[in-house]
Amino acid sequence: MDQLISLCMIVKNEEKVLRRCLESVKGLADEIIVIDTGSDDGTKAIARSFTDEVHDFVWIDDFSAAKNEAIRRANGKWIFVLDADEYVDKEKSAELRRFLSTQDHTKPIGFTLPVYNFTHNVELGRFVESTAVRLFANHPLVRFERPIHEQVMSGSEPMAGTNYPFIIFHTGYTQQTWSEKKKGDRNLQLFEKLKAQKQFEEYDYFTLGNEYNAQGDPKKALQHYKKALTKRAQTQSFYPFCYHQAVACLIQLDWLKEALEYIEQGLKNWPQFVDYYCFKAMVCQQLGLYDEAIQLFEKCIDIASHPSQKDGRYWLMSANYGNLIPYSNLHALYARRLDIQQTVYYLTKLIQFHKSDYLVLYHLLGLLTQREPVSEVIAFLDKIYNEKTPEQSLQLLQVSFLLGNKELSVHYHAECHKLNIPLPAQHRLYYALITDQPSEFDLILASLEDPEIPAMDHKLSFLASIVWQDAKYGTYIQASSDNSLIDMHAYLFAPEQATTDNIPFDEDFVTKLLVDLFKMNRFEGYDWLIQRYSAFNDALANRMGDHFFSQFQVELALDYYSLLLDQNQLGDNGYRNVGFLYIYQGNQEEGAAFLAQSIEMTPEDATSYPTFFKACQDQELRKKVRDLYRQKHTQYASIPLIQTIIKDQA
Repeated sequence: MDQLISLCMIVKNEEKVLRRCLESVKGLADEIIVIDTGSDDGTKAIARSFTDEVHDFVWIDDFSAAKNEAIRRANGKWIFVLDADEYVDKEKSAELRRFLSTQDHTKPIGFTLPVYNFTHNVELGRFVESTAVRLFANHPLVRFERPIHEQVMSGSEPMAGTNYPFIIFHTGYTQQTWSEKKKGDRNLQLFEKLKAQKQFEEYDYFTLGNEYNAQGDPKKALQHYKKALTKRAQTQSFYPFCYHQAVACLIQLDWLKEALEYIEQGLKNWPQFVDYYCFKAMVCQQLGLYDEAIQLFEKCIDIASHPSQKDGRYWLMSANYGNLIPYSNLHALYARRLDIQQTVYYLTKLIQFHKSDYLVLYHLLGLLTQREPVSEVIAFLDKIYNEKTPEQSLQLLQVSFLLGNKELSVHYHAECHKLNIPLPAQHRLYYALITDQPSEFDLILASLEDPEIPAMDHKLSFLASIVWQDAKYGTYIQASSDNSLIDMHAYLFAPEQATTDNIPFDEDFVTKLLVDLFKMNRFEGYDWLIQRYSAFNDALANRMGDHFFSQFQVELALDYYSLLLDQNQLGDNGYRNVGFLYIYQGNQEEGAAFLAQSIEMTPEDATSYPTFFKACQDQELRKKVRDLYRQKHTQYASIPLIQTIIKDQA
């Protein structure tokens, strides 16, 4: 047994992910043993490109049986178990091998490894951590038991592995992966067999809850999580994960009173970790308790910055609760307060965390370019992207287009050209539009090989037509099956053909056009489009006022809001925005009056009530709004945090 590590795995139809898994263990495993349980795709061919040890196994509805077949064939001193949708960090392999070479493989011992379960796209970095015994001695007493969510046994007892920080990354719980592989139906059948055999224990309820959770049924998932959370289970390793999942389901189901009860107990059980402070912050934000949410999210960041644990660990289930999630929510919370400094600060934290996040970069640059010279914005970006890749240069060019910023577009267009980055026709068209080159725009269109597939999207067709006042670009919409857009374009350039009763109008689409025209400083086109749709001035004025407010362009927003207020046409978002603005500026009573109007217009939105109650001193108005809250939000009104706010002032 000269080999140190044997990788053992079972597979079926894993051609999309298997290569990534096996590439990651190069330099780690001395041998790879793959047991195939019935693949009919390219899985076995991929496996054979890495190892000769690829064996067929007749599936008997038992994962343990298949895995035991794999470890039976292993020759290494240590057995490492991975699923095909998992992978490891190759740079940590040598360190793990050095560690194992010092351990006694002649005893039935194992190691518990952290598993980072990605819940969204891997690029977003959002995960929940679990642990599992995945590395153990190749010993005759060690085997797998249970047909599903199998456990490593040492003799007659589950193996209690020693923790070791070698991370396994797992993508199998992303919604896309789950739906593609249709794991749920197969697994539920196995659980039904277990139930029929009366072999169900707390761990089985927990894993069954995970199955329902992955299928998007949090209600059934919660039922099973609760059955798993017995007093006997508190000492078992799955308990913290199960408790975490139960709270997540309660929040998803909007059962916030019960969620808070679980969260408070979680804070008592695990006060040294950020998880339940973050959960409480999320619930507060959902309830509209924005000040409390800010304090709690910032507490999470503080705990993460000053961990009390000797190993530096500040999280129970996910490190995201100490950085990514607080950053994501704090920038939105401070934006509501119109605190641009803090908003920019947390957006910057986010983009440093994930440089490929287009939406965060868009919001950040949108704020910076309004207030800073473009040269300083570029210098700022050079610090963030200090070793810029071609993909990042292209990303910055794309975001410059979205912002409609000519200077940024010219800079990053030149940078892409210098790096010989080929630009698709869509990008070249946007660049010609932003830099006002209609002849270049036409040349690009003429160069397209297949006129049946236009290179520009519908919005670009409209923008080119409006900016250059040329209806010919509308012909590129003809390939679309969306007749409403075709009718809109025809109306814009021949309005006399429509009557006031049949003007084609898409409020969302026209708002997007107006926003883009404004960002590109195409004010003539902006006014022209507004004039064409004068019959819908009130709707568009509300939408543009809301947009300018969201971009911290408060004076522009208030110009629109004031006109609408004079005409008694201000929408609920406008009343809400002005209400929050006045309150944060110290004008409590007037702000409360605006919020009361917004609440009356959309009483189903629960988030404005707490801020109203904190600001309003008018007892009669408070009673009116309180009655409405209790009527529309019965499930929240009994929450202690809410009760202390909505009660009458002393």
